[in-house]
Amino acid sequence: MPVITKRLLDAIKPDGKLHIIRDDDLTGFGVQVTPAGQISFCITYTVGTKSRRRVIGRLGPMTVDQARRTALSFLAKAAQGGDPLPSTLGDIQTITDLFDRWMEHHVEVRLAANTARSYRESFDTHCRKPFGHLSPAKLERARIAATHTALADRPTAANHMIRTMRALLGWAEAQQLVAWTGGNPARGHRLYRESPSDRILSVPEIRTFITNLADAPMDTSTRRVLMLELLLAQRSGEITAMRRADVDLTAATWTITVNKSHRPHVVPLPPWAREIIKAARSEAKGSFLFPSPVGDPAAGDATPIDAHAVATALRRAQRPVDPKGRPVKETPDKRWVFDFRDRDNQPNPISPHDLRRSCSSYLELLGHGDFVRGAILNHSQRRNVTAKHYSAADLLKLKRSALLQWEAALRRIMAGDDPFSSSLEDDRAEEARILGLDTFDDATLG
Repeated sequence: MPVITKRLLDAIKPDGKLHIIRDDDLTGFGVQVTPAGQISFCITYTVGTKSRRRVIGRLGPMTVDQARRTALSFLAKAAQGGDPLPSTLGDIQTITDLFDRWMEHHVEVRLAANTARSYRESFDTHCRKPFGHLSPAKLERARIAATHTALADRPTAANHMIRTMRALLGWAEAQQLVAWTGGNPARGHRLYRESPSDRILSVPEIRTFITNLADAPMDTSTRRVLMLELLLAQRSGEITAMRRADVDLTAATWTITVNKSHRPHVVPLPPWAREIIKAARSEAKGSFLFPSPVGDPAAGDATPIDAHAVATALRRAQRPVDPKGRPVKETPDKRWVFDFRDRDNQPNPISPHDLRRSCSSYLELLGHGDFVRGAILNHSQRRNVTAKHYSAADLLKLKRSALLQWEAALRRIMAGDDPFSSSLEDDRAEEARILGLDTFDDATLG
């Protein structure tokens, strides 16, 4: 076991897994490294016959020396037979206090960074106002149900609010922080049916998106993230978390170490994507290529752009509608560059995930099957017979070829062409090519 020092912690790289590093000098002292790379100091001690591990602070607000002194004090109390960090309500007076404790001691040290951001976004948007001021013991099922009903026109947000409260209150029960007579008041609610989007941008919409993106009311980093999502079909949260060390421009690859599949994912970088990343690297001051405006890279507390912020920026760049579905008129203080419509001329906005879905769909039209597209999207695939025939290098070549063809198609789209359109003449020319005939017409069939 190593001795925990600042140099040791600075050298840690996230690999998508939770790690515990124990100190060689002070028994019971250590650090937790989350799948996203967040480092927290912790102590491990025994109360009765049960072993407990508790977080005592995070690296940054707390230095290694401060953490070691704090750990020594707590461990000394534990050695005398007491619990230095008992699971009691203590300073938890409201649901907001409970949420902060949950995030610090569970979510941010055990779950992925995207999950933590998702929980915080849901709580801040839909839970803090109706529940945040209440005492945990006084939270009633009826109040949660009423809030869920009030969000009925946004079923995904409504259901996520329920899931957030259910997870929060379930943790509080498990920690014996609070108990409700009828059990967790967030359990048992009937969720709304969610209609997953199947939106795919048409060729004219792709042209409009790329052409107008430069004038969209958002910062340069957000524009780059959206363009990379269309080019590479990777998730917004993975693109925003891109670090300098993850990119090898010489090999034209980007390795995603922290992702939904919890395994390294190598993404080939065609020329257009390399240009965007190269520009981002030249401007970024810290390790993140797409840093959030909150935080100072020089102080070491910079964070990447939040994926929800990317989605919000894209939504605000599209013409909004009033409660009756009518497009809102543009005003001097509100501007947008996208006004996507469906066949009935009704507003049909796009989301960042629609860019990823569109890339995948057009790759299929370019002749790439589920196996290659699944490898690009980093979808979980069983080690079937097909997969066993390809090494990592072979699979990288297949992914690179597919994304190069997609970039070539995008360049043709921007030149005014439609590489996915076909005519009767095109079909007959293809028949002639495959059959080895100079010409082919209906008379040949006679």
